[in-house]
Amino acid sequence: MTIKYIKWDFDAWQDYLYWEKEIKFSSKELTKLLKILKGVLLKELESQKH
Repeated sequence: MTIKYIKWDFDAWQDYLYWEKEIKFSSKELTKLLKILKGVLLKELESQKH
């Protein structure tokens, strides 16, 4: 369990480093993007309830 988690965490970190290097996302932009995505997802969920 723990090993699996660490492995996943490491992969995720590698992906992050890749994005950071290739696309030059600043963490501020990344945070903004995540907030937008979260907002979109929440709206989507709300609209499906109705």
